[in-house]
Amino acid sequence: MNYDEEEYGYSEEILEEHNELVQETKLPAIVRNWEKVALSYSRHNSIPAIIGFYTLLGDMVKNMVEIPFGETTNDTRIHFCWIQTARTGKTTLLSYVLGPVAKEIYTELADEEYVDSKVVNFADYTTAALIGNHTENKKFNEDAEELFQQEIEAIENNDILDIDEITLRTNKAIKKRDSTKNRYDTHLGPIHGEGIWIADEFEGSGVFKEKTHKENMNIVFQNLMNNFHSGSNLYEKILTGKPTIELDSRFSIIASTFPPEHLLKTVAQKGILQRFLPYVWDVPDDIITAMRKQVISGFGTISENQGPPLELKKGMINLFKLTKKRFESVGKNRLSTIEYDDSVKNSLDLEHSNLLNYISNVNPRIRKIIRLFEQNLVEYIAKLAVLNCIAMSRGIADEKKRFIVLPQNVRQGAYIVRKCYMALVDWLENAVKVDRRTMITKSNWKEFQKAYTVSLEKAKPTETLDGGYVWKNLVLVEAGRILQQAKAWVYKKYNDLSEMFESKKKGRQVYIRPKMEEEK
Repeated sequence: MNYDEEEYGYSEEILEEHNELVQETKLPAIVRNWEKVALSYSRHNSIPAIIGFYTLLGDMVKNMVEIPFGETTNDTRIHFCWIQTARTGKTTLLSYVLGPVAKEIYTELADEEYVDSKVVNFADYTTAALIGNHTENKKFNEDAEELFQQEIEAIENNDILDIDEITLRTNKAIKKRDSTKNRYDTHLGPIHGEGIWIADEFEGSGVFKEKTHKENMNIVFQNLMNNFHSGSNLYEKILTGKPTIELDSRFSIIASTFPPEHLLKTVAQKGILQRFLPYVWDVPDDIITAMRKQVISGFGTISENQGPPLELKKGMINLFKLTKKRFESVGKNRLSTIEYDDSVKNSLDLEHSNLLNYISNVNPRIRKIIRLFEQNLVEYIAKLAVLNCIAMSRGIADEKKRFIVLPQNVRQGAYIVRKCYMALVDWLENAVKVDRRTMITKSNWKEFQKAYTVSLEKAKPTETLDGGYVWKNLVLVEAGRILQQAKAWVYKKYNDLSEMFESKKKGRQVYIRPKMEEEK
């Protein structure tokens, strides 16, 4: 069948169903349509545009689809962290395409029972503001419940009241009791509920560097991104003498920022970024120039398409309705909305192996960091496979063949994750090189090198091993002498530099030598 051009808001090409089935790694037609329209607003940002589509679709169907993983499950939300050079189209894509289209969709689906989403867009917040707070209830009466019961009893014993008056007075008594029974009024924060949170300027979130009033921000984000079907997304804010505020946030997060200070440390030492689907791109200078030239080319030109591409909502709403029909046809069982071909386990396993093969020869330090992302990236491949299955449903005429995840859907998901993965590895390799140069110039590396050389010359045969290894204690004692610092200080400095050395153990003694240049 031919795709409806008007439905997808795309008037240049007709995409046929059989093309999707033959070219299995090609993304679904509606995704390619979305990408092309989005790129006319935010140039060269293909992968973020594509992920934006899946983030919106995943949020729209999250209450109708639950993804099984044996004894556990996952939801369909995509949490996207976009880290990219400043002034290269991030805000344009989020503010002119994704945000307005999502708002239009949620407005149109406002009366649907399976959607209760909204779009929030804020960058300056504290932990307390996100979760909520309390104010003292000036109407508080500790006898509110007792007074209520007395008033209800008086109403019931008044024989001259008709049914309408009884109802009126009862409702008034309930309202009075509810407004006076609690010592504190609870005010829930803006991320209670569900929808899409566009967290622009994410560098100030407190994730990359702890800030006053943003303590525990990493924990809040971690909980928010947990599977809400199991309730593991809940976060409790406990305050002494006040009621506990329970944050039940089912938002999908799109966080964007330029590469902030401390990014490498955050990636290596904290678990928060591993929970996102990350896309890190230090945009090359020639592409930045091309971006600027394309903006300049529009100067003085009035486009036929003014404003956000709101026509993109049509295809998305159509997918929602198809998913809703399927969900209701299986008795509203979220685990049965999507079926899985027997071969998809092998496909996912193969894509996992491909991820491992890609980093088989990288620097061990980078490999160790990359593997921190591995589990969640595999889960994102699975989520994207499900969403691709949904996105292709419109092009499948036979309803019995819809909503079945096939190996091609896994490959489609892996294509997107692989782009993010490769970009992350590339960025880490460059970041580690820069970090190492900084370490060498600022961490007494030269003094430790000298200490090693002197120790090697002075060492007894029993204090060395073949290959230039020297007893570690000798090197540290010599470093303390050269630097004129105490033993504890020298040990701390050595720990900061330990990745610059390789070590061997013989018995209980450790022997070290500087790494060869190609190993650093």
